[in-house]
Amino acid sequence: MNIKNIAIVSTLIAPLLFAAPMAAAQSALVDSRPVKTGSETEKAIIGVVEDYFWGRQNGDQERLQRGFLDTGDLKGIRQQDGQDVLNIEPLSAFRGRLAKPMTMDTKGEILALDIVDDKLAWVKLTLDSKVNTYTDYLMMYKINGQWKLVNKMFTNKRK
Repeated sequence: MNIKNIAIVSTLIAPLLFAAPMAAAQSALVDSRPVKTGSETEKAIIGVVEDYFWGRQNGDQERLQRGFLDTGDLKGIRQQDGQDVLNIEPLSAFRGRLAKPMTMDTKGEILALDIVDDKLAWVKLTLDSKVNTYTDYLMMYKINGQWKLVNKMFTNKRK
């Protein structure tokens, strides 16, 4: 198996993007990986992360649709009757809940990216606001030449 590990979790911060429009004007997405290849594959995967982040922040369904495979799932643990329960939601339903701009500024940070055989990738991303810090693992496949988010697993830490 040809595994191309192109990033290591790091605390260095290097700006990646641009200022956000609309309600997310103070939000930002940065790429903290110390090793970046600049390959077309890496750029395409980061593009999906950008669409997810800015689509989420601005309630932009077009951007979210571009990067999501609707048959994919979002998975996270929630509490029910004092027990941890795995909650599974279709990405299409999750996308539908993001129809309005976020009311709180969020800092997104790409911590790691791993690409396998130019077909499979995962991205570790944190989303930090004044209320929550989410850690997302975004799983992607390259389908018909396009990178698509097919699975999102997350954890949430309230502040």
